[in-house]
Amino acid sequence: MNNTKLEFFLNSSNTKFIKNHTLSYDTYFKMGGEADYFILPINQEELVSLIDFLIKEELKYKLIGATSNILFLNELNYGIIISTKLLTNVFISNVDNTVEVSSGYSLSDFTRLMLLNGFEGFEGLEGIPGTIGGGIVMNAGAYGYEISQYIESVKIINDNGKVINLTKDECNFEFRNSIFKGLSKFIILSAKFKCVCGKRDSIANKMEIYHIARHSYQEFSYPNLGSFYSVKGDIYKDFYKNNKLLYVFIKLAIKNPLTKFIMRKRPSNYFLNKMAIKYNENITYPLSHKSINILVNNGLVKYEDIEKHILNMSKIYNNYSIENEIITTNLSEKQSNK
Repeated sequence: MNNTKLEFFLNSSNTKFIKNHTLSYDTYFKMGGEADYFILPINQEELVSLIDFLIKEELKYKLIGATSNILFLNELNYGIIISTKLLTNVFISNVDNTVEVSSGYSLSDFTRLMLLNGFEGFEGLEGIPGTIGGGIVMNAGAYGYEISQYIESVKIINDNGKVINLTKDECNFEFRNSIFKGLSKFIILSAKFKCVCGKRDSIANKMEIYHIARHSYQEFSYPNLGSFYSVKGDIYKDFYKNNKLLYVFIKLAIKNPLTKFIMRKRPSNYFLNKMAIKYNENITYPLSHKSINILVNNGLVKYEDIEKHILNMSKIYNNYSIENEIITTNLSEKQSNK
């Protein structure tokens, strides 16, 4: 890597960056080795200029948002990491009910912004961690809502470094998928939403219901990336497919109204997890007590645990896709020399 050229560009353009930055300080899962350069553009123009420079210099990089679906490894050191978390501009037009929001804006904050402006259709996105950009990449959603529902267009940097607008149809949105996921090198700058007006009280009530429901099955203590696999419906149903009677018995015991009331302050799937682990001796790594699909970082988790979790889960959910991306590319030259 030509450090001199890169640093000269960053300093001359007043682009914020940190050298030899420990990624675990910034990542959602609180894991990750050092990044040679952790770069933080503060607006779209800075990001466009930076990408243009990197393309011309043929320098590899990894773009991240809030990393709520990205897993960096402690065992690895990385090269150039670009974070969009400072790209937070928002423009709301009450004339045509459109909202244009930059890719680094918090998805959770966005839902509250929509509430305050009386725009409905985003209630189910409340509590989903991450940014607008990350949400668009995986077409984030819950409770029948998807971020793509009211998207009008997405402004991107294409493979050649040019800024273009894609229509909603051109984004190829599907369940937890889009044109931006996987092999695409498109970089999301912002998205424009065509919103629908609703009643604030009704929107707020739905958000509260979904917020309470989310607490019943999502881990909020240990760092985690949420569900590893995109699974529609009850995740335990497939897990217990060879022990259906046991599954029904435990469900009746812990999911009845009385038990739910008793456990309302600390919802848990402890017994479902315990029995599932009993029949799967390979599960020796930390899982959330709320879901067997959630791997947690208890301070001791290693790459081998992550690998084992993916292997175990893939044997059961071989028809589902992994929601999280494990970063093993764009490594530091220091790492390559080890």
